[in-house]
Amino acid sequence: MLTKAVVVASAALVAMVLGLIGCSGQGAADRPGETLSRMLVALADGRYEDACRLTADADGRIEDGTRLAACTERMRVYAEGSGYRALRSLRDVGIPPPDVDGRRAEIDGAEMTGASAAFREGTFELVRIDQRWYVSSR
Repeated sequence: MLTKAVVVASAALVAMVLGLIGCSGQGAADRPGETLSRMLVALADGRYEDACRLTADADGRIEDGTRLAACTERMRVYAEGSGYRALRSLRDVGIPPPDVDGRRAEIDGAEMTGASAAFREGTFELVRIDQRWYVSSR
């Protein structure tokens, strides 16, 4: 009986971990902190286009075309300048609760846990578009 309980608990834990890992490949979330987390994981994994698709600029979501190409190049250059350790730390960053004001949200980088100093500087701004949150690149 105890063995069965351990197996069931282990299977549930594996399913939860795989679910969390799978979240990093999804699009924008309905919670600002989740979108920021997904973007940071995509950046850490070198998936710059995926990271860019979680952002928005003054013209709206960045989805394709020249805006996506330009964003991808900026992400790549930024990542290459950040260093391996700084990027890997992004997979485990703790995101604090955002300050939400209508369609805008802010996440104070200084309150993030586990990120390198470069990623704790400043504030991450997010915007809500069609019930999903995007990291602002404005």
